Amino acid sequence: LLRMHFTSRAKPIEDPRNIMVQHVAVGTWYYKCPPEPDPMRWLELRKNCQEMIYSHADDGDIGYTKVPLRSSHGKAGGLNFVDNYISLVNDRMENRYGTLSDGPDCKNDQDRAPSLYAIADARHQFQPDFFISCVPCFFDPKGMLNRRVAFTQAPQHYPEHSDKYDYLDNNNAQFFRLNAMIRDCCGGVSSCGTNGMWQMADRDNAETLWTHRLKRVRDRDGKRRTQVIEREQFHTSCKIEDTASSLDRVLVGEYSHFVNRKLSFGMSKDPEGFLGAQQRWVEGAITLCLQWVTNHADAHGQAKRNQPLLWMVIVGFIAYVFSLCRLVTVEYTSSILVELGILDRDFF
Repeated sequence: LLRMHFTSRAKPIEDPRNIMVQHVAVGTWYYKCPPEPDPMRWLELRKNCQEMIYSHADDGDIGYTKVPLRSSHGKAGGLNFVDNYISLVNDRMENRYGTLSDGPDCKNDQDRAPSLYAIADARHQFQPDFFISCVPCFFDPKGMLNRRVAFTQAPQHYPEHSDKYDYLDNNNAQFFRLNAMIRDCCGGVSSCGTNGMWQMADRDNAETLWTHRLKRVRDRDGKRRTQVIEREQFHTSCKIEDTASSLDRVLVGEYSHFVNRKLSFGMSKDPEGFLGAQQRWVEGAITLCLQWVTNHADAHGQAKRNQPLLWMVIVGFIAYVFSLCRLVTVEYTSSILVELGILDRDFF
């Protein structure tokens, strides 16, 4: 599995002068998919991947579609690959809870129930009570599953850095943790990748394992056409796939919880590596902002259609800042409500 995932990299030149944050790029590998493919042959088809060489003529298998390994790009690609793999494994007949009495597909309510997807980066280790602390957040006070909870997020914690002397903010205590505690009051926490647990809805692999998506680049005639890609739950077009994926869930009316406990311990990067990670976060934030502003965000479905809601929030925030500036700079002797006769001048 690791080898199949690694071949989708763009094979950047390994040079000590390169910045590590730029070592992963969209690859040029693809595999051929026949018409109406069987999802259970996904790994078999993927195993025959090859690199696109533009100077060579295409062998042109009639009816076959080239599927780029775009969904196996970077960390987000690894998450998508595992999600699709686990979904297919669970969909095998021998792994279903249902029987023939439940229908021809042998699926019952337990097979169609959502699953939980916990993420731990290579340098992080969950504590024994991680799941005990996070799983209850997905249920309502009556003990019923709340399908509107998209994910939970626990803070990063590096024991070798105490918050008092953490000048580079390795623990994200000065920014992310503080913001997460505030945004948790309205369910608007954004994921930071590791230590997150996502609720993944059941999907029909026969219909959604391969989907159509608009290409990122234009063809020679200047038009952007659609292409067949593998199913993606996490964004691969942005360096901060966690924030981009969180934004999609918010735009469809779901919310999240911040579990403010040290439930995962990690080994921190050296200062040089941490500054490289900071650069990646800043570049990713700018890229994500430009994608939404220029209407080229990689969001899809209902999240894409709800884009105006994001603009309403931005306009509301600008109006709020303007009202604060006006409040501290202008001395009010009257009010528009008084001039309209809604409020009495003495009451004002």
